[in-house]
Amino acid sequence: MRFSEFKETNLNEAPLGTTGLFKYIGRKNDRVPIFLQKIKNGTPFLIKTKTGTEEVVIDPTEYDKVESWIKSPTPNLRLKSTDGRIIPFGSIVKTKEFGGEVAGQRERVEQGQIEGVQIELDKIKAGKPFTKLKVGDKTVNAARVEKEQGTVNGRAPKSDMTVLDENNEPVAWVSLKGSAFRWGGWQHLSNLPEIKDWLNRIKQVNDGIFEPGQAFGLHISEDVANKIVYGKAFGGDRGISNVDAVLIGWADIKGNVLTADRVYSNGETPKGIDKPYLVMRYMLNRNDLGFKNVRAETNTVSEGRKVKWLDTDADIESAKLMFSDEREYRAKMSASPKKQQTLGNKELQANLSKSKINNNPDTDRVIDQEPVDK
Repeated sequence: MRFSEFKETNLNEAPLGTTGLFKYIGRKNDRVPIFLQKIKNGTPFLIKTKTGTEEVVIDPTEYDKVESWIKSPTPNLRLKSTDGRIIPFGSIVKTKEFGGEVAGQRERVEQGQIEGVQIELDKIKAGKPFTKLKVGDKTVNAARVEKEQGTVNGRAPKSDMTVLDENNEPVAWVSLKGSAFRWGGWQHLSNLPEIKDWLNRIKQVNDGIFEPGQAFGLHISEDVANKIVYGKAFGGDRGISNVDAVLIGWADIKGNVLTADRVYSNGETPKGIDKPYLVMRYMLNRNDLGFKNVRAETNTVSEGRKVKWLDTDADIESAKLMFSDEREYRAKMSASPKKQQTLGNKELQANLSKSKINNNPDTDRVIDQEPVDK
């Protein structure tokens, strides 16, 4: 594989995971047949390693094993490669063929959105130096728009697009999201009391070391949500770290209003499918915030990830019990005949499904991680 081809498939090293593999199962864009065909044909998979990424070929003799696993998935699948190594399923990267985002694709989409807004803006100006444009909750003199030029500690800021007036001065800041997205990272907010307490509760459950299948969630206050959605400077002056609006979907101008499929104005906390919550979930060889084998991310109700909520100290004991039971059960099953292990794993998964609360917008329990400074 040439380097240029590698760049096209090496995304942000996000794992495929069972969520990614089974997302469209039984539908036209089902990814399972692709996964099985790659094994059958000896087509390489991209995997994450301690030193980066590399391609491996899964031994075709593993096909039947994987086919059986698909019918009754467990979180600890390991596959033999053609060079004799054991490859954890969790290390397989979500490449383009599995719906991953090609490196640089987000930037190209954003640039296309910005160029589209500029075309509409020029039509409305009709040769005049500027026009009135409503951006979020305020109206500004808009002469042109451009990709955000500023940075925060060397990283991209929350703002993706700047609106400039007739004097070439920035007057509004906008965060652009595709139709499939995730809210920005939250690690820079980890010292806020509600997050810090949550992290301490997690440590009481697993001593800071995540095991396969572990995922803990936190329902957050509106203030924390707004800091994630609009930028870490939310509550202060508007700017690259406190944007005026978030546009989800294709950006456009209608009736002198900057709009999109869904628009959130500064201070409007996203609800429904866009409501954010925090997650710490198992990911092999990733170590966020001093924890081992974990990825810190912001999820939304639309993602439907199953988590164990640790909103209060009262949730700690039930979490301890749930995962200690799971560990004991796995230890017991590891010494059992293969057939009994299969039946035991099915029983375990059924019990875990009952224990872990699925995200549901109809209850009080309420797609590429962005830079943590955003």
